This record gives sequence, structure tokens and C-alpha cells, in this order.
Amino acid sequence: MNSPALVRIRVSARLVAADLGRNRIAVALLLVLPTVFYLLIYLTTGDRPIEFTLSTTGSAALSARERDLSMLFIGMASVSGVSAFLAFILALRPSAVDRRLVYEGYRPVELLAAKIVVAAAVATLVATYVTALLPIFFRPSRAVGVFAGYLMTSLVYGALGLAVGALVRRELEGILFILLVVNVDAGWLQSPVFYAHAQNQALIRALPGHHPGQVAMVSAFSDRAVLGEIGASLLYAGALLLAACWLYWRRVRVHRWQVAPGEPEATPAGATSAGAAA
Repeated sequence: MNSPALVRIRVSARLVAADLGRNRIAVALLLVLPTVFYLLIYLTTGDRPIEFTLSTTGSAALSARERDLSMLFIGMASVSGVSAFLAFILALRPSAVDRRLVYEGYRPVELLAAKIVVAAAVATLVATYVTALLPIFFRPSRAVGVFAGYLMTSLVYGALGLAVGALVRRELEGILFILLVVNVDAGWLQSPVFYAHAQNQALIRALPGHHPGQVAMVSAFSDRAVLGEIGASLLYAGALLLAACWLYWRRVRVHRWQVAPGEPEATPAGATSAGAAA
């Protein structure tokens, strides 16, 4: 038998997923953005060989075609942007509704659990779609490892999107922040060509996209193990998720004696029963 808490989480998750599905821009972003990025890279890059190094492989140089390397890298960038934006929408837009649900008896942890379930499902869908498109243009050495890298990227940036959505008050400032992080991290500094000659590589390794990017890159162009990088990616995603939980709880918590916006004054807990007894 399902507990009342599980029932509320399931109902809330279904409503959150339905609300996200009605967002045409979000659905179009998931389908169109990776496809456009892949096509642009395919049309604008060549086949010249490029040597690069990764933090996971140390000083050992790897070699790949310019187009293949660019395809893999732009796939990671598109996964980062789409996952962060969709998770951000999940956390930001229904915040007023969530406060009302808390006022009516839902617990913040139940509402957040529903959002996490939907965000994880979206992250998996994004990673699957982008990985499925990749073999059309480039066949990596280990496709399963590339999927794992894209999935880790999606989970990390999904957790980041939830945290940003729980932190900011307006949509514009959240979108600008996400665009800044995605462009600087996944779209620039995590490029293996740039990383090989970077002056402060410790800073690059501390950014959200580093460990997931290593999983994808190492899997695509070598046979080295990536379990350590997968573990580091999960730890990073967990830390961001904890921050998102705390920020979300602070936003939606409602004391029983507080009044929801636009509602008549509420009676403190126990007052109704006490009056009836009298």
C-alpha cells in the first residue's frame, strides 16, 4: 500500500511533468538545439588531425579528427544548456503554486522530491537523445561511455539549474546566469584543445563540466577506465542538489499561521478543533 507521502509525490511529479510538457519552447529546445549544433559543426569543421591532452590521461597525448572532437564537445555543451534550462524552469515557474500547496498540507520535501524525479527523467532523456544523434556524424570508441559522460553532464547541470531556479526571483537573471556558466564552462574552458595550454588548470577542473566531460572524452578516444570520473561527477551533482534542496526549502516553507497571498487570514493549528470542543 502506498503511503500518503508517496501518493503526494507521485501526483506532484505527474503535474510537474505535464506542466513542463505544455511548455513548447522547452520541448523545442530539447529537440532542436542539439540537432542544430551538430549540423553546424559538421558543416564548418574539417578532417585535420588534432593532438590534445586530458587531465585523466596525464601527459599522454591523444589524437582525433577536428570534426570528431568538435562533435563530441558540442554535444556536451548542448546537453549542459538544455538540462540546466529545463531544470531551472521546473524550480522557478511553479514557486507560487508550491507555496500554496505547502499551505494546504504538502511538505516541501515532497514537492522537491517530485521535481527531482522529473528533473532526473529529463536529464536521462536529454542525454539519450544527444547520444543517439552522435553516431550519425561520428562513431566514438565506446558509445556507452560517451552516454555515461553525457548523462553525468546532464545530471550535474540539471542540479545546477534546480539550484539557480530556487535561488533567483526572476526568470531573466536566472537564464543569464545559466548562459554564462554554460558558455564559459562547457562551451569554452572544457575544450581539450584549450585545456592543454591553459595556465590555471586547477580552476578548470573545479568547474561543473570537467568530470563529466572527461568521462565522455576518454570514452570516445581511448580505452582508459572512467569510474573515478563518474564518481566525482555524482559527488558534484549531489553537492549541487543539496544546495538546491536547502534553497528550495527556504523559498516555499510556510508556517501554519502565515497567510498565503490573496487568502483570508488563517487560523493557527489547533484553534479550529479547540473552538469546536468549546
